[in-house]
Amino acid sequence: MNREETLDLYMKGKKSWNAWAESLLKEEKDHSYPDLWHDETQADFRGHCFENKANFLGFIFPGTALFNDAKFEKEANFARATFRNGANFQLVKFQSLANFLSAKFEDDAFSEMSTSFMLVEFNGSAWFQYAQFDWADFINVTFTKSAGFKYVKFLKSISFNEVEFKESANFQKAKFQSRSSFADSCFCDGALFNETMFSGDTDFERAQFKSKASFNNARFYSDAKFLAVEATAAFTIAGAKFSKVPDFGKVTFGQAPQMNNVDFGPDPGKGVLRTACKKLFFGFRNPEVSADWKNLKEQALNLEARYLALMQLATQGNDREREQLFFRKKCLAKRWVVDKFWHAAFWFSLFYQWFSDFGRSLSKPIFWWLGGWAAFAAFYLHQSLGGYSCIPCENHSGISTWYAASMLSLSRSLPALWSLSGFSAEVQKYVLCLHGDGIGIAFPLVGLLQLLFSITMIFFFLLALRNRFRIG
Repeated sequence: MNREETLDLYMKGKKSWNAWAESLLKEEKDHSYPDLWHDETQADFRGHCFENKANFLGFIFPGTALFNDAKFEKEANFARATFRNGANFQLVKFQSLANFLSAKFEDDAFSEMSTSFMLVEFNGSAWFQYAQFDWADFINVTFTKSAGFKYVKFLKSISFNEVEFKESANFQKAKFQSRSSFADSCFCDGALFNETMFSGDTDFERAQFKSKASFNNARFYSDAKFLAVEATAAFTIAGAKFSKVPDFGKVTFGQAPQMNNVDFGPDPGKGVLRTACKKLFFGFRNPEVSADWKNLKEQALNLEARYLALMQLATQGNDREREQLFFRKKCLAKRWVVDKFWHAAFWFSLFYQWFSDFGRSLSKPIFWWLGGWAAFAAFYLHQSLGGYSCIPCENHSGISTWYAASMLSLSRSLPALWSLSGFSAEVQKYVLCLHGDGIGIAFPLVGLLQLLFSITMIFFFLLALRNRFRIG
């Protein structure tokens, strides 16, 4: 319909409008002439000024709805309206309440039209609660009053780039089932994304949060970018869950977010060893394997940068536990790809992980220290004159070889404590009990090895203790 026909039908009210719409929807579309069908179903309100309340409550728009350059002087009610083939609200001005509660914005598969609110001004409150969108964009939109998108479903790609929310923006429990972008947007008076679900890639690059921003219990099931975000007030992500490590690079936070109950996804590095082996044996002959390895290296460097950014945030918030966790993940991301097995850093990282979980575990060093004490005691017993028979020492009545081996191993597991306790003279007695005067060169070398191992385990334990209880 042209503009005159559209306005005439609109003035007849909802009943006549929907009767027209349903009659067209019942007809089988002849897709041999799609342009003709779209022209017949098109609703053209372009440039129209609605001086009184605009009531589109429950209206069905079978084709494209064109509201370009329209102006709504008073309330615009589109609650429960259905847009079957996209809607164009570019450059529209809503001077009062814009009500889109439970509206549905669908896109016809045979049309390139999607829903667009580009350059729209909402000078009154904007209500979109429970609405449902296919493709849509809100690029360069201004929300002068509160914007409500609670419980909204965005089924396909959605863009809120360069949007200005002058009052509160409420996206609580909304569902973004595809890619979403809030790049370069400004939230002036509160941004609520509590329990919001982001299934696709999410982009908040260079967004500004001038008041409280809350992402509590939000779920990010794909890549999340907060690159160069500025938040001058509280920025909370309590209980949030990230399936992939988010990008918080170059952020500016007046107050660092608390991250102690945030899930940042599984450890990196899954499948890297398998690809590394393929590269080692088949990389020179298989371009596909070489390409996969190049991608893995780029991903590892990207992950390293992201974990470094998270470490800085944790340091800013005095969150030592998370700082150590991100250091651990950074090391795992580099393994095999950046730190190769012929590098010293590779083996140091592996040793640090096995024996102390990168300085985070108190139990691992104790376990390995006890295991070392028992293993070296067994070795001393095995090398003794009596072997594993645990016979009493001939030259020291009342002492068995088992006891001598255990105490000798303990003396080398706690050398400083043993010396301070005044029992250092007893060590020679245990050595004579086990070996007599026939001490070979292997015995002192093994003792030195145990001494170094024990000191390292004690150091790892003290380091973990410091990391666990460090304040400030």
